[in-house]
Amino acid sequence: MNNKNNPIDPLPDSFASEAEAEEFWDTHGTMDYAEYLEPTNDVIKIKKRIFEVQVEEDVFQRLQ
Repeated sequence: MNNKNNPIDPLPDSFASEAEAEEFWDTHGTMDYAEYLEPTNDVIKIKKRIFEVQVEEDVFQRLQ
């Protein structure tokens, strides 16, 4: 996300709220802060998937 001509914003030590963190990460890329990333041995097990499918309005109306 970072343009090489633009310096990145400093990474905050903490966020006052989840909404503040969301706002920051909506406009910043994690790879701009790669030096702060740490390896982990955590395992994430995905138990279900959610698929989003875009449909035209008229198709949606017929499906209802």
